[in-house]
Amino acid sequence: MSRNHDAEAKANALRIAKTTTRRANAKRLEWTRRRDAAITLAHRQGASLREIGKATDLSHAAIKKIVEAHSGRVSE
Repeated sequence: MSRNHDAEAKANALRIAKTTTRRANAKRLEWTRRRDAAITLAHRQGASLREIGKATDLSHAAIKKIVEAHSGRVSE
């Protein structure tokens, strides 16, 4: 009975880990989209890549990639 219980507990723990990971990944994707939209908006409103980078603690290069991906053009 102990082995069966251990196997069942293990299976339950794996299901929980899988479900939790899927939910966390979905939330991460949602918040990444929100971040990218906010960065793109700031750039459209005239903020420089460096200003946005400083405000978000992201590198200038990372900001540039986000803006290029969402707007197709970048003004330094």
